[in-house]
Amino acid sequence: MTTSRPVPTPISAHDGRELVLETIARHGSSMLATARRYSLCADDAQDAYQRGLEIFLRHVDELRPDGAPAWLRTVVKHEALAVRAARMRLVSLAEPDLDLYEARDAPPADERAASLERLGRSAEALAQLKPQEARALVLKAHGYSYMEICRITGWTYTKVNRCLTEGRQSLRERLRDIEAGRECRRWEDLLSAAAEGGATAQDLISLQPHLRGCGACRASLRDRRMAHRRPQPVAAKRRGASIESQPQEDS
Repeated sequence: MTTSRPVPTPISAHDGRELVLETIARHGSSMLATARRYSLCADDAQDAYQRGLEIFLRHVDELRPDGAPAWLRTVVKHEALAVRAARMRLVSLAEPDLDLYEARDAPPADERAASLERLGRSAEALAQLKPQEARALVLKAHGYSYMEICRITGWTYTKVNRCLTEGRQSLRERLRDIEAGRECRRWEDLLSAAAEGGATAQDLISLQPHLRGCGACRASLRDRRMAHRRPQPVAAKRRGASIESQPQEDS
């Protein structure tokens, strides 16, 4: 007797967005390493990784959270193999080291780093929106029209228009706050607590989206941790102990 496979319960757009951010934060480096393992060069690995993320975004609502990392790793591997096959049709059978040759039309490393930084800031700003605003913006970014978003969400045209309008405005304001450093000041106390080991697990989870998109705060946290862990000089300790041991004169 055959048994039917259980159908995964669809997840909401908000949960899907959180799953994407969490998966990239926890497994992004290993996914890129997987792509590099099956690619001829680093640029091809980046292409395969980006293709895998695009497929992940399209199918995230069909996945189980516990199985998403393994599913994405398989997709990235297949995309890397597909890019490799396409590349091999253009080059010789002997595998060349394409990293030895610089693409003249490729952006320099600092521009690619800045692009990744902007992507991180956008993800942080998007995570701060209201769930309905974020869902409407994600659907619009996927190319759906206003009427198609109405059919997908069950909302009225007025609600879709309001979510998109207010969502765009909120997104711009949050991006301005992040780029102007105001968002960094909001996390100042939590950065200090994280450096000294006093932050809770929930605090660290809340801090992660900002750290992913802010190189300045990552560097600040690293410096604070190093300063906190740096041992106090022995001479200073002895001097402090000597001062404490001296008898106090009665006033």
